[in-house]
Amino acid sequence: MGALAIEMFAVPVMCLAVICGVVLLLVRLLGGGKAANAAMTQEEARIFQEMHHGMERLERRMEALETILLDSARSGDETGR
Repeated sequence: MGALAIEMFAVPVMCLAVICGVVLLLVRLLGGGKAANAAMTQEEARIFQEMHHGMERLERRMEALETILLDSARSGDETGR
C-alpha cells in the first residue's frame, strides 16, 4: 500500500515537471529577436536551476517518506507475528 501511495504522488509531480519544461521550450522557440533571447536565456537558466533544486528536494522528501512507510510496514509485520 505504501509504495502505491508514493507512486500516486510521484507520477503527477513528474508529469507536471515535464509539462513545465515543454511550455518553457515553446516560449523560447516562439520568442522574439536575439536580444530578447539572450535575456530570456538567462531567465530560463535561473528557472531551470530552481526547478532542478526543487526536484532534488522533492526526491529527498519522497525517499524519506518511502523509508518511513517501509519501516512502518516492517514494524507492523513484526508485531503481527
